[in-house]
Amino acid sequence: MRRRIQAGLGLFAGLVVVALLLAGAHRLGFVLERARSSSADSAELTYFPTGPWVRVATLGRARLAADVCWLEAIQYYGKHRRADQRYDYAETLFRTLTDLDPTFENAYVFGALVLHGDAKAPAAAFALLDRGMVQNPSSWRLAFQRGFFAYLTAKESPEAVRYLSQAARLPGAPPWVGRLAAFAATKAGDRDLSLEMWRRVLENSENDEVRRIAREKLRELGAPEAASFPPEDR
Repeated sequence: MRRRIQAGLGLFAGLVVVALLLAGAHRLGFVLERARSSSADSAELTYFPTGPWVRVATLGRARLAADVCWLEAIQYYGKHRRADQRYDYAETLFRTLTDLDPTFENAYVFGALVLHGDAKAPAAAFALLDRGMVQNPSSWRLAFQRGFFAYLTAKESPEAVRYLSQAARLPGAPPWVGRLAAFAATKAGDRDLSLEMWRRVLENSENDEVRRIAREKLRELGAPEAASFPPEDR
């Protein structure tokens, strides 16, 4: 079932990755197992080369190849989580996966979680999310995760405030994203952004307690509209 690839499509590594990705999960899993059990030989990374040409090499079947790679990414993570808890090739695997399908939002989200939390590679997680946001500028989930990781690192981080507030403004973002953005802006001392975020919370929440907290925060920040809030909040 292997497809013939014309020689002009690129390097030998390209032929290898196409054969692996399109042959099926069993064959790709075999390669990953070889990568796991081998020494830290950088040549193993050529099994999952990255770059725009990877999509071209799949001859129009990039989505299918991405689906196969996604299944293997889950298996790869589970296998290493149960065994050595080392994820030496996770960054390369998720980069290849998202090169194959740049709109695969779950691949960015899951990959960043693995890289940041399990592989202890925050820079790689940030890089993956940054690429995802470029490819998917309307995704509140990617902007939120980028901001949330920054928030975990430093609760008063301007970077966390920037990404969380960006996520809160994107279509489809649930109300709690705005609440976290508002808290982050307050922690960071950004009064103007904090006012904006708490106003959004007040306008968009249907929960009485959340609205009460939002009014309280706006009052603390000296918002002009605080004078018109219900007496029970004063």
